Amino acid sequence: MAALTAALGLEWRRVNDITVGRWPIKVAYSRQGPPYVELVEAPAQSPWDVGGLLHLGYWADDFANDVRALDARGVPLHYDGSAFGFSLHHGPGFGVELIDASPRSRRGFERALGFAPGETLGPSAPQP
Repeated sequence: MAALTAALGLEWRRVNDITVGRWPIKVAYSRQGPPYVELVEAPAQSPWDVGGLLHLGYWADDFANDVRALDARGVPLHYDGSAFGFSLHHGPGFGVELIDASPRSRRGFERALGFAPGETLGPSAPQP
């Protein structure tokens, strides 16, 4: 976090301690954006334990269809977090996180990540 602040001048929202499935993780988003920079600290052997760049994240307006589309394009599901509003996919040398863009899921993410009322993660991204 300090290195990205120094190198890119980023400022950070609060660090959030959350549990996803059986894994406790720490998550912080940059104040600057979109696009936002998301930092995740997770335990070894968790779905986020990949070393280096973890993934590119996209809002998915048609979540279930977009999960299937990524799989068909050779970016298979690595972790099904649909109960929490997201999925992680690993392709050759990169990852993709789809986040359910439904209003309920979006508000939940924004609340959990410390966004002020009315502050948003931004518009949906182009679909995969």
